Amino acid sequence: MEKIATGLQVLLQTKQAGVQLPFLPLSNEGQLLHAQVQYLPFKNGEGVRFLTQLSQGMTPVNNYELIYTFQGLTSDDKYYVAAILPVTNPELPADTGGVQQATLVGDFQDYLSGMIGQLNGQLSDQFTPDLLKLDAMIRSIEVK
Repeated sequence: MEKIATGLQVLLQTKQAGVQLPFLPLSNEGQLLHAQVQYLPFKNGEGVRFLTQLSQGMTPVNNYELIYTFQGLTSDDKYYVAAILPVTNPELPADTGGVQQATLVGDFQDYLSGMIGQLNGQLSDQFTPDLLKLDAMIRSIEVK
């Protein structure tokens, strides 16, 4: 966990995201994508919020598995703050059955790039819940 916290410290300083963004809790699944990435302050710290989907393989991006996550640190670097909330978007299939497997096998990276572009092109209120409302909730966090 210390490695993840250190990675988050570096990310918050440089604002240069890599292939994987820091994420707790630990999972044996990888992050398929990062969309709607924004850096947010909260009452006594800062973090990054993004949309992602965790998977162990080539899984279609879908409303059943898409999540909004916030990963942050308090200003004194003593506490790691993580929030994971489900979100949906009307442009996505309800579950993994909405995309043909052949589409995924053909060129999964092209598929993911297209999905990132599609999600980044959506306004915050096109997600349920509205991403700005989730951001407001995150900004209200105070660790004591």
